[in-house]
Amino acid sequence: VIGVKRRVHGGLRFTIPVSPFDRIRALKQECDRLVAQAPPDLPVLFEQVLRFERMIAASGVDSVPSHADGLASNILIGPDGRIELVDFDGAGNVDPYYEIGILINEVFEDEKDFLPALEMFEGTPRPASLRRARLYAIADDLAWGLWGLVMDATSQRKDVEFYRYGFWRFIRCRAALERVDFGSYARML
Repeated sequence: VIGVKRRVHGGLRFTIPVSPFDRIRALKQECDRLVAQAPPDLPVLFEQVLRFERMIAASGVDSVPSHADGLASNILIGPDGRIELVDFDGAGNVDPYYEIGILINEVFEDEKDFLPALEMFEGTPRPASLRRARLYAIADDLAWGLWGLVMDATSQRKDVEFYRYGFWRFIRCRAALERVDFGSYARML
């Protein structure tokens, strides 16, 4: 999967940039407008994740064409082992560490497994790359948490547990944020 995503990175640029932080801001705005039962610490989670945007921007950002969707359901594996990516509605030019961050966040339960994936992605994993991918993974959890709340408020599909999905993503976001040392991350990006 990482190899397929890297091939997309080397392809022609898309016409639009993608910002995971713009997506978070848009979802937060929708959530504020529509959702009655948001977690009480949502403003804190939101502010902490937007600090990541400033930290990453201060370290410099290169963008590449990206699938920009780490959901496992958007990765097809054929009987011959051939891998295909589907659902390019979120595709655009984005920091490649966003792409790897959301992929490893979706695939691996434990952060200790992030290093081998990052090694496949860039050859020799660097601490700064790992930190950057982790920050994007945390931001992705916040985005999907917000999406779950918005979908719960707006979807006609009441048999889908959007609310529960959102809260599970918030739980993982909180847990990961507790492990972030903002001072060392800012120095090491």
